[in-house]
Amino acid sequence: MTTLTEETRPSQPRAGQPGERLDRLVTVVLLVFYAALAIYYVFIDYSFAISLHPWFGLVYAALGALPGLLIVVRRRPRAPIVALALFVALILAMPWLDIGERKTFLRAAYEIRPGMTLAEVDQRLARYERFPSTPGSLDDDIMAVYSHKTDAGDSDAVVVMFVEGQVVDTDVLVD
Repeated sequence: MTTLTEETRPSQPRAGQPGERLDRLVTVVLLVFYAALAIYYVFIDYSFAISLHPWFGLVYAALGALPGLLIVVRRRPRAPIVALALFVALILAMPWLDIGERKTFLRAAYEIRPGMTLAEVDQRLARYERFPSTPGSLDDDIMAVYSHKTDAGDSDAVVVMFVEGQVVDTDVLVD
């Protein structure tokens, strides 16, 4: 059994060695790369509420982490490890962060389940327009449409079908 000695252990570049500049360059490039990926993900989540579909975030985090993992495993610089961990943590936390009105509306719309009453649906979607608009104005077998409009003019809606005063189906329409 052999032990790692100074001669056999992979070495980290020391101050003044040529590898130090390369490590610094790699660190800066990875930090900028992860910052750009994180900003882009937050932007598309704000615009499209993509983090409500968890598989998208997992694939995005895995694909984004791949270049950093390859470099981190080979060179082991500390700053890229921290940047990589923060990037993955942000992507995995996004489903629970409500940024933007669209995500808040869609989260409430996706929470509507069969068997809920009109009052329960109204409570979840009270902040949004409803047609018919008068609370309690539904017959036993009818539908209600809740909608929300963004500043950009887009609108999303959820159509809720009721039978005997209970939800039987929902249809979320994303613009």
